[in-house]
Amino acid sequence: MTSITFDTLASAKRLKAKGVKSEDAEAFAEELKAANEIDFSHLATKEEMNLFKSEMKGDFDIIRRDMQLLESRITNKMGAMMIALAGFLVTIRFFGH
Repeated sequence: MTSITFDTLASAKRLKAKGVKSEDAEAFAEELKAANEIDFSHLATKEEMNLFKSEMKGDFDIIRRDMQLLESRITNKMGAMMIALAGFLVTIRFFGH
C-alpha cells in the first residue's frame, strides 16, 4: 500500500483561516487523515470482478441446464404416473369388484 502523509495540523489551520470553527476544523482534518489511511488493497480489481462475473455466468448456465433436465424428468414421471393411473381406473371400471 502506498502511504501518503497527511498533515492534520496544517489542514486544520487552513480550515480555521477559512472561517471554520477550531473544533470542527480539527475533527474534519482527523477524519480526512483516517480516510487516507484506509487500505483498499484487499478489494477486487475490475478485471477480477469481470472474471468472477463470467465464472458465475457459467455456473448459472450449468444450474439452468440441470433445472431444465430435472423439469423434463419430473414431467415424464408425472406423465407415466397419469398413464398408470388411467390404466388402473380402466381396469377397475371393466373388472370392478
